[in-house]
Amino acid sequence: MTNYNKNLLNISPADNDSMAGLLQYSMQEYMKTIQSVLPAKVINYNASTNRVSVQLLINILTTSGEQIPNTQLASIPVMLLGGGGYCISFNLQQGDLGWVIATDRDISIFLQNYTASAPGVNTIKNFSSSFFIPDQMQKAATSNPGIAVSNASGSVKITLGSDGIEITSPLTTINGNLLVKGNITATGTITP
Repeated sequence: MTNYNKNLLNISPADNDSMAGLLQYSMQEYMKTIQSVLPAKVINYNASTNRVSVQLLINILTTSGEQIPNTQLASIPVMLLGGGGYCISFNLQQGDLGWVIATDRDISIFLQNYTASAPGVNTIKNFSSSFFIPDQMQKAATSNPGIAVSNASGSVKITLGSDGIEITSPLTTINGNLLVKGNITATGTITP
């Protein structure tokens, strides 16, 4: 028989042998079965299908205090911020971090045709039906007064601020024509 540690079970000694204590304990145990959001690490990413396999990073804690690695999730959709024919995407790499969000109902049939559908199975708030949101989770490479898109070190970035757009890059390539309505000011060498 498992030796239960009351501190790990979050039981208040004041609630021992009371109906309120039993109900509170029962509710806490029930809430542990509902999956919602957990941090995760990318195992691999398929850019052509926009699906990722991840390892959940919060371990399962047994009543004896032992930590058991949480499950791996295979082939879940990656959130792409977008609309109007445009999106922001990331070439995810092994080890990148993010968040797995369990959907309220199963979305497997919806993901087949992206139209209104019934749930495929009768699961509620379960990581078997989830999506992944990439998240740097650490301090940004640089602080900016506006919006910035950059690599992790900040050596390549585009910043949109209240007074203009700034591009920082060792090399900027424009494929196509360049139309400038206004003046061009250059410092450094211009090579034709």
